[in-house]
Amino acid sequence: MRRWKSTLLITGILMGFAAIPAYAAGWQWIDGNNDGVSECYYIDDEGKMLTGTTTPDGFTVNEQGAWVENGVVKTKEEKTNRVRIFQS
Repeated sequence: MRRWKSTLLITGILMGFAAIPAYAAGWQWIDGNNDGVSECYYIDDEGKMLTGTTTPDGFTVNEQGAWVENGVVKTKEEKTNRVRIFQS
């Protein structure tokens, strides 16, 4: 394969990977509605968000998957240079 074709192929593959959001297992602060406030969600080893249960480390998540204590969702204000999540 010629050098420029290899470069284009590799660039395309890397760009494809960059377009797929990936989260590590465990707790993730996510501002899903772009209001500047993140909620904390637990992602399991299979990449699924836990909902309406107790996490492996003993915390409670509500039916939407957000971490709650005494019925109150735990939040964190985001800085202005945050990454936004766009939904279509």
